[in-house]
Formats: sequence, C-alpha cells, structure tokens
Amino acid sequence: MMMNYLCVSIVLSSLLLILTVAQDFPAPSATFEASTYTKWQKKYESSKKALIDVEFTDVNGSPDYIKMTRIDLVGNAAERGYAHGYLLANEIFHFFKDLDVLYAQMIMSIDISRFPENVQTILNALKAKGAANAPQFFNTAYKYIYESESKYFPQYLVDEMNGIGEGICAFLGNECQGDHDVEHWKNQVKYFNMFPELIKMTCTAIGAWGKAVKNQSGSDLIHSLTHLLTHSLTHSLTHSLTHSLTY
Repeated sequence: MMMNYLCVSIVLSSLLLILTVAQDFPAPSATFEASTYTKWQKKYESSKKALIDVEFTDVNGSPDYIKMTRIDLVGNAAERGYAHGYLLANEIFHFFKDLDVLYAQMIMSIDISRFPENVQTILNALKAKGAANAPQFFNTAYKYIYESESKYFPQYLVDEMNGIGEGICAFLGNECQGDHDVEHWKNQVKYFNMFPELIKMTCTAIGAWGKAVKNQSGSDLIHSLTHLLTHSLTHSLTHSLTHSLTY
C-alpha cells in the first residue's frame, strides 16, 4: 500500500512541476475603442450588422489589421435567429459552399465506429467513393446525430436554428427554392451544428477582465489560473489514482 501511495505522489509531483514552470508571457496586444472602428452596414428591424476594421502597427513595427463582422441581435430565439440569417445570408451561403473543400480533406479521417451497423454501411459506401461524395457523407452523419439527439435540445435552440434558415431564405429570395428551399436551409443550419459532435471537438476557454484582473499583471493572472487548474486537477487525479490503486 505504501508503494502505491508513493507512485501517486511521484506522478502528482511530476505533474505539478510541469504545470508550474515559470514562463515569460508576451506583452498584450494593443486595444482599440470599438465604436471608432465600427461601420454599421445593414439592419433588420432592431437587429443590425457592422464591419469592424482596424489597421495598426504591431509591437515589432510590422503592419497588422483586425477585420471582423459584428451583429447585434434583438428579440426572442426565433427572432434573433431570423435576423442572424437575414443579416449574414451571403456569408453563410458562401460558408456552406466552401465546406465541401473541407469535407473532401476530412472524409477519410472520420471515425464512424460508434454509428449503428446499418448507418456504418451507408457511410462506408460513401467514404469508399472518396472526396466526390464527402458532402453526402457528412450530411448523412449529421442527420443521424441530429435525429438521435434533438429530443434533448431545449426548444429555444431549435427555434433559433430554424429562424436562421428562414432568415437566409428571406434574403436570398428567388434563389431559395427547389432543392435549396427554406427546409433545406433550416436543415443545413441544424445539421452543421452537429459537426463538433461528429468529430468529438473539445476545448476550454477562460475570459477575464475588469475587476477580475484588477491590480494583477498578466503573469499574476496566469499564475492564479494555473494554481486553480493545478489544484482541481491534482484533487481529481489523487482521488482517481488512490481509488484505483487501493481497490
């Protein structure tokens, strides 16, 4: 038993050493007053879209820029979704066209072992045909995941996704018909939201500002976050390893 706890101690000590190594962090990037560089371009009822465009010189003296789209959405879930789709219809339209290139690159790397055998048969047949069938492969996988999991979705999320599809169609007008009617766009939006589930995408992000970082330098903040994460991780590992070894 003593040897087991010694092993746990060594593992945790090594982990702590890795997590708490001092690092030099770069100087923070310049910040800009958003209103100065925001140009409002388009409006739908109370919602609106703007371009944020900033050209500046970075800390190394090289030219740099920030260019992004901003949308302010107002209303309930369905209304926000509709405005979202209407204001960004062109961007969303071209985004989905460009997805075919990404799908062609990814099709062979997608793990389908967790799908039922009948669905695996369909997906394997599409995968065997290569890049040309990549969009159909992904949409088939998305459809299965959505239909399997949508019963767990809160209705407001479904309302917002449907609203995006309806807003896209309202903007596209005569282009929204046939195989690309409103139901097509509603499904495109809902199904693509299954992409993280399909590839098991995971990430962690922490944002802190205002009073949360008052009187703290960047390195102090990182040290505080490292301490918090280390403490949580150490506690979890200690409990898990100790339980496994003593069991």
